[in-house]
Order: sequence, then C-alpha cells, then structure tokens
Amino acid sequence: MTSKTIIESFELELKACVREVPGKRRVFKGIWNSQEVFIKIFEHPSSSQRHFQRELDGIKLFQEHDVLTPDLLWSGKLSQIQKEKIKDGSWALITKAIQDATSFDVFYEESQQKSNALKLLLDAVLSHHNAGFIQTDLHPGNFMVSNGEIYSLDGDALQKLESEDGKLANIALLMAQFPVKDHHLLMNAYEGPKKFCDSLEKKVFNARAKRCQKYLKKVFRQCTEISHLKSSGQLRWLKNSLNSPELEQASKNPERLFPQDPSLLLKNGNTASVALNKIGELEVVIKRNNFNKNFKTFARRFRKSRSAISWENGFRLMNYGLNTPTPVALIENKIGPALKQAYIITEKCDGPDALEYFLKNADVKLADQMVEIFKVFEKCQISHGDCKATNFIISNDKIFIIDLDAMKEHKDKERFIKYFKKDLKRWMANWQNSPDTKALFEEKFQQAELSMYL
Repeated sequence: MTSKTIIESFELELKACVREVPGKRRVFKGIWNSQEVFIKIFEHPSSSQRHFQRELDGIKLFQEHDVLTPDLLWSGKLSQIQKEKIKDGSWALITKAIQDATSFDVFYEESQQKSNALKLLLDAVLSHHNAGFIQTDLHPGNFMVSNGEIYSLDGDALQKLESEDGKLANIALLMAQFPVKDHHLLMNAYEGPKKFCDSLEKKVFNARAKRCQKYLKKVFRQCTEISHLKSSGQLRWLKNSLNSPELEQASKNPERLFPQDPSLLLKNGNTASVALNKIGELEVVIKRNNFNKNFKTFARRFRKSRSAISWENGFRLMNYGLNTPTPVALIENKIGPALKQAYIITEKCDGPDALEYFLKNADVKLADQMVEIFKVFEKCQISHGDCKATNFIISNDKIFIIDLDAMKEHKDKERFIKYFKKDLKRWMANWQNSPDTKALFEEKFQQAELSMYL
C-alpha cells in the first residue's frame, strides 16, 4: 500500500507502517524527493502539536551537541494524504533513512561481541549526559546502528540532567532492560568512576524489579500483548501473538482438552491434572488445578489460583531473559467470588527433562547454562520452590523451566536466601546416585560462587 501527498513541490510516498501507538502516532517508511525517509505522524486530537514540538526540539538538541541522529528533512503539517485515513493537517516529521541501519536490540541479539556492542550503547548515553540531558524513555529500541556508528532516536523524551545520581538512575534504567544473565557484561562496559559501581548495581536491581512488577500487572488486563475476556462465571486471558479462533473456542470449555481416559494424562495428581493436546496448529500443555473437598482447599478458592501464579511467573521468567514454555491462556471458572476451576495453557516444549539428559550426558555447556539460571535467580531473588530435575526441560540446546506455581520473587533478602538454599540442595539431591554429575555441578557451583548456599 502507498499514499501520496505534496510537500513543498515534492511528492511524498508512504509505504509500510513500521510502528504505531494507536491514537497517538504512527511511523512510516516512505520516499520523498527521491530518497528513502521515515515519516513520524502525530495524531492525538489534543496533544499532537505538543508532542510534535517536543520531538522537534529534541532533534535540534541532539544536533546542537553533535549527538548522531538521523537528518531532519522537513517538519510541519501534512495535507492531501490519501487512503491512510490520516487527518488533514496532522503534524509530522520527515527524517532521512540511515542506510543499512539496525535497531540496537536486534544488533545486540545478533552480535558476537556483546561487550563491544554494550560499550557502543553506553558511549551514546554518555554523550547525552555530557551534553547535559537525559532520555527519560530510555530503551535499546531508541538507538540504531550503522557501519559501527550509533544513532539516537526519540527526541520527545529529553530532560535536563540534574545530578550525578540522575545520571546513574538513567544508566540503570537502560541496563535493567537487558537479560539478567548479561549483567556482568553491562557492569564491565560501564566506565564511570569505580566509587559509583555499587550504587549503580543497586539501582539496576531496583529498576529491574520495578519494571518487572509494572509489566506483570499488564498480563492480567487488556493490553497489546493480552486479550482479557469476561463472560458469566468465567475469566479468560489469551496471549495475542498465539491467539486464534480455535484457541478462543477451546478456552471457553477447556475441560474438552482433557482425554476421557485418565491413563492418557501426563499427570493425574491430587493437586493438578496435566494433558497434551493440539489447538489448531499449536501443540499445547494444559494444566488444571484440582481442589479437594476439605477446608484447606476451600479457602484456596478465594485466593489467587495456582494457574494464575504460573501465568504470572511464566511472564516473569521471560521478562528476566530465561526460557519457559510460552504462556498461551489462563482460564478461571468462578461461582461468585469463589474459584470453581482454574487452567493454564502453555506451548508444548519438546525434549528430555534434565534428569534424563544429565544422567546420559556430562554436557558442560548445558551445566553452565543451568548454573546461569541459578545465578539469575540469585540476582533477582527468585526461588523456584521445587527444583527436581524433571522440572527443567532440554529443548534445542536450551533449558526451559516448568512447574512455576511455587515460584516466588522475594523482597526480603534473608527470606530469599532461606528458600534459595532449599532450591540448590534439592537440585543437588537429584544426583545422589550419579557421582559424576554431582561432581560436575559441585565444581560449577563453586566456580559461580554459589557453593555458599549449599
């Protein structure tokens, strides 16, 4: 699709929309004056001019202080736009497209030299600080990389830098958005005064936890990522990227996903039943909370369900950069305020569990990956609650964490240490009859400075 308008005698051609914040702004690729450009269009009925002006002022501030940013070619009001339902007189900015540019988050993911990539990014942020301002909406997607140079985007969110503490908080905000396993790379890339390192680490920890808690609130409401559906006696949450007519239908009556023959279940326990099934083309695992008829389980019907806890923890792990089968749907059937049934559906994860795998393979790389998971748990103060080896699945050379209904993120460090010790001891108990595997993990825990918890 294309749309055309005339700007100062030159024809502007809109091509693909590359980013959209519904009702506020859209960014298009396009052609103007025979060159590739990006067109950022501000559409909010009351605040479009204000955000346009802030973006324009930010670009000029970048330019005044020699911060690399795409060249501004035109700014003002668009008119005569066709087809795309863009209002006549919308405020817009046109910037030159950077050739062979990659968003920093993609660049980092593909980089073989992640330390160098992080240094490039932190140098760009430092150039902002040296110029006396900070980017308040700081994230890796606000930077583009081309031919070894990094360009700053999004001038809308610039504020005056007030203090050294504000500088550290700004860097911490950025660092908190990278996988926790890369924390040491981030700290090594930081070249500020050594006296600030401890303070920076604390700020990163706090920023990471704060961002995660804010994100986890979103997975229980209607948002870009989640559809929240309500009907009489039922609440459903569906992950939009995996949603389909088949999933919507199946989620209305999840009991149909369980086989009639109990022997075909993956698990048929007192507290949970687990089954494999297929929804459309998607292979899934569905887990149902079971309630026994006693007072203790009756009281649980008025608390957050185990399925809801697993749903939340699945997104928590992914937010921290760990692997877990993707949560697909959460369903709760209720009678008034009381839970009747609760279900969680996740993507199926193919592969052997860690017990089966490590008893057959003294795989040092995967042992390192397992220890890395525990290091992330340590940094984020997470306890799993049941670290038997069958709760870790090996798939495509990656370790996926399952059975998340006992997982907790602790605010109190002493309480975390108590539960984390139990996790590590339970993990080592898996290898009582396998001296070689036990010795391998003892060595890895010692190298990773985790032995103190055993």
